[in-house]
Amino acid sequence: MKKILFLGLIAFSQLLYAQFFEEDVKFYVGEGESTAFMIVDFRDGTDDRSYAWGFRFDEEDDLTVADMLMAIEQAEPNFYIQTSYNGAFLSDIVFNSHSGLEGDPDWWSTWSGEGSDNMIMSGGISESLTDGRWYGTSYGFSPSPEHPHQPLPAYHSLWFSSDDIINWFGQGDHQSIIVVDFGTETEGSYDSFAFGIKYEDETISAADALEILMNQVSTFSYEITDGELTYLSWGDFEGAVSETNPWKSYIGTDLSNWVTAVDFQSIELNPNEWLGLSFGERRPITPTDQSEQLNVKEVLNSKISIYPNPSNDVFYIDAAVLSKVEIYDLNGRMLKSFANVSPNQAINVQDLNKGIYLVKILSGNTFEVKKLIIK
Repeated sequence: MKKILFLGLIAFSQLLYAQFFEEDVKFYVGEGESTAFMIVDFRDGTDDRSYAWGFRFDEEDDLTVADMLMAIEQAEPNFYIQTSYNGAFLSDIVFNSHSGLEGDPDWWSTWSGEGSDNMIMSGGISESLTDGRWYGTSYGFSPSPEHPHQPLPAYHSLWFSSDDIINWFGQGDHQSIIVVDFGTETEGSYDSFAFGIKYEDETISAADALEILMNQVSTFSYEITDGELTYLSWGDFEGAVSETNPWKSYIGTDLSNWVTAVDFQSIELNPNEWLGLSFGERRPITPTDQSEQLNVKEVLNSKISIYPNPSNDVFYIDAAVLSKVEIYDLNGRMLKSFANVSPNQAINVQDLNKGIYLVKILSGNTFEVKKLIIK
């Protein structure tokens, strides 16, 4: 009976392990009709020790695992590999804060198989790639080589940057980015949004960062209970903590290097650090700047309109109350600012080139962003 129970526990643990599939991979490199997958497990005791990438190729090119690793290195600035013996032996891999160096103190084992959970040890990174096959490498032979652990989907460090922030909230010489991921998708797009904040002090707590948004972003709201984030909403999106769906917190400097925060109340952001908040299991994924989301939502919900649009030289704003109007280019640079604007007052844009601009319309303590086309 004990033996049956033991075997059942093994089978159950294997079932739990086999939870990473092709559709879970987010970051693909290469081009071609065939696809292979790469798992790199650093075995360094962290909760983000293992990552997965996808690789597209043509089988007639007779590429190897080494080629796949080099393609990842070429695509991701934070990924580095070193090989030896004419590319047949894997020496070093470094990815963000993770590293496995040849003989310091161990070496890499290599694996391949039909799925992420059932690979066997292979002959090295000179193995030829096969369509649909999984490949892996795991750092350490002590006390024995270990099958690559269930991975996280790798994210590209360049999928989003501070250059993608259109409007910054708060004031000061320091800045950080807050990525709020509600864990869902709408019409094929992630419900993940980025907010840029500015502040004076050398550091800012997570709670104070959210307070900046609460004070300046329309419909943004949050609740903290016993030091933990328990509720957050913005516009039509919200997440209320339950036993199965928590808000998880992360710290990073780009999407590729999120580190799980131990607890929300202890988070202190340094300048240029990111705060990631994710509702559910997904790590904060590629966001949309919140201003762009406003552009989509205002079509349905806004009572403010601008006309004519497209415009040649002037446009007008149809709104009950106005206080200020700012015009930005798509890189987030403010080009023009108008104070004490009256409803339906002519706003001159004759000096702007043809193109698409963002018009920030302030009314009291709230604002909306409209897209303006100048032709």
